[in-house]
Amino acid sequence: MTLTYGILPGYDAFSIRFHEACPTGIYEIRNCRELDAVYPGGNVDFDFDGLWSLLGECADGWQDNHEMGDLASCILTTLGFEWV
Repeated sequence: MTLTYGILPGYDAFSIRFHEACPTGIYEIRNCRELDAVYPGGNVDFDFDGLWSLLGECADGWQDNHEMGDLASCILTTLGFEWV
């Protein structure tokens, strides 16, 4: 699914893709320099609500911090969404 950069997919579409990609209910991020300041080493496991919240923060702040946009774009790509 292709979306305008900075726009998140609908909640239901995101939920479907999250649960397909993460049958255990956990989305793992490893060695992420964008998250290193908050999560030492950049290693964090997100549940559905946590990842949805992170993506919301990234979508809200990407114009001021392009690394946030890059992070969200990368995460969304792994779930079958594309920001263009």
